[in-house]
Amino acid sequence: MSVRKLPRSEPAAARRGPRPDERSLAATAHAGIGFGLLGVGILVGIAITLVIWLRGRRSQYVAVHAEQAGWYQVSVLALNVLFGAAWLVAVVLVLGQTLGISGWFGLPTWQVSFAVQALIGLLLALFLPLYVVWFVGTIAYGVYGALMVTAGRPFWYPIIGPWVRRRLGDPYQQDPPAASPTFEQRGQ
Repeated sequence: MSVRKLPRSEPAAARRGPRPDERSLAATAHAGIGFGLLGVGILVGIAITLVIWLRGRRSQYVAVHAEQAGWYQVSVLALNVLFGAAWLVAVVLVLGQTLGISGWFGLPTWQVSFAVQALIGLLLALFLPLYVVWFVGTIAYGVYGALMVTAGRPFWYPIIGPWVRRRLGDPYQQDPPAASPTFEQRGQ
């Protein structure tokens, strides 16, 4: 995998930080996850981030933040769908068995004791508030990223941020490190 360095919009020596328009675009990319509060609105947030990523590629700062915000939003969407589907399947299994309608309408049949059903039901009931906290927390973290970027402070999502930094470079680094000499350049 090759590392693709994007051109900086200004020479590194003259740069003191991102321009206000760059910060605004980067913050908008992070804040796009806020549309998730509208339900399917997270798709709108992903679309906004994609447009910013495509249009903001002239600036390394905007490209890095739009890409990491986009990957974060796609990851959150995938995990929300996965968690929601798993919860729904478990509810259908427990309710189908408890209500005695297993096998009707194509519902699967499984034989477990009432104690196991009660335990699974309790876990499902506890999972729902945790899911709401997860859902709101992921949106709040994206908005926090937008606030950090608006203030001109460095912000990286865990896991996604370092990966994007390796791919596109670090826009906060004033002077890129000098490349180490190759074997031939050292004269060995």
